[in-house]
Amino acid sequence: LPRMLLQPFAARRWQPQTVCLRRCLMRRARTARPKLFALDSSSLSARMITRMSEKCHLLDLRAGFGAKIARATLGRLLFPAYRLGFKNRRASFLRRRSAVSGLPVVSVGNLALGGGGKTPLTLALCEALMRQGWRGGVVLKLGRPAESYFDELVLYLNALAMVGSDEPIRIERRRESILAHNESGFVFAHRNKLAALENIASSGRFQFALVDDGFQLYSLKPVLNVCVVRPTDWRERLFPLGELREETAALQRADIVLLRDAAATGTEAAVLPLPARGYLRLGVRPLGLLPARELARPWMREGEPEQPANAAEAALPSGTALAFSAIAHPEEFEQSVFALHADTSVCVRFPDHQQLTTSHLRMLQQQGKSHGCRFYLTTEKDACRLLPHMLRALHARGHSLNWPEELLPQVRHFTPDLTVELEEMWQQLYFLKLATEVPEEVIQKVVKTVDAFLRQDK
Repeated sequence: LPRMLLQPFAARRWQPQTVCLRRCLMRRARTARPKLFALDSSSLSARMITRMSEKCHLLDLRAGFGAKIARATLGRLLFPAYRLGFKNRRASFLRRRSAVSGLPVVSVGNLALGGGGKTPLTLALCEALMRQGWRGGVVLKLGRPAESYFDELVLYLNALAMVGSDEPIRIERRRESILAHNESGFVFAHRNKLAALENIASSGRFQFALVDDGFQLYSLKPVLNVCVVRPTDWRERLFPLGELREETAALQRADIVLLRDAAATGTEAAVLPLPARGYLRLGVRPLGLLPARELARPWMREGEPEQPANAAEAALPSGTALAFSAIAHPEEFEQSVFALHADTSVCVRFPDHQQLTTSHLRMLQQQGKSHGCRFYLTTEKDACRLLPHMLRALHARGHSLNWPEELLPQVRHFTPDLTVELEEMWQQLYFLKLATEVPEEVIQKVVKTVDAFLRQDK
């Protein structure tokens, strides 16, 4: 401990921490206080436990021990002033919030920082509304730099391309926004979500809009406010001491509250707080491991070679694998990977929304070679983060693509070394496909609310 405290803060922050993953997860399961991602040993085979114990190592590149101490110290000093300013600002926006004229807006958000199931829920609701014959889409955050949130943007673009596969997607890229649209719908990434909604409403072309991560958009009054909570939100501390943006009492603003399924988060229903036991459940379950080449299918023009659709599961090679992720809760992803493919020797954790550069790819390849890994496993979001770079490589080799050129990575970020490494990794990359189980009553309520708004607006 003294040696770690004496190390420089910057060096300690990015120093990898390699530990036995089974020991880490089993220590969580043995604690008296229930943990979110406690590993259930009864659901794992003996071969999987042996494999995790002997060969699986965790390489954690997120904030180190020094950064956690600094955050805890500064958080305690700044907590009273920060929370006071936050409450005054929230109250000020809530007093003068307003609806978007002529456009039904459904907001989807959560209470805690990081992943909670907002994106798959937003996708499911958008598909349900489009099945009614309405045109609409999703408004999401545009990061600084813009590439920091390209994983979510590409995920929504893939869904839009699948819905309107015969219609070209047009791109309008400006300094503060990226608008992708066709006759079926739109995806609008903007640094000011309220301005994006006003822009969509003034165009008169679309009939609904969903806001990804809009529960803290206090100046907006949506027709429906949907909030996703996790069982641990009632035990988490408020930011900056913890990961909770707002206290659980803020759920009074929500019209629909969905609780992440206890089976998916490893929390028993008996330990849930009393108010949470009556909430509807949102299930996000793994379907299988698919080749990353499937993500490029909507963007390949006719005549280009494609991967057969029925070869997704059969193409998974044998041997050990390296799993990497850049999400808020990597433990849940790693548990699903072990359940689907026990021969996983290394797990690498990047910070949430980390941009994967050439050095990261080389590090992953070196780790894979040193541990004898034959292929790579990742989340669908991280595979989408790499997709524009891979399409850039195909475009440089003369392949004909439907991908908008405005969203291809800039040449200054794209080197020949990166091209070769991406092509090698892309052929060996598989992503975890998740299925979202949204309660039917939630979908019906969203559809009826939007339908009532459109009838009244007419």
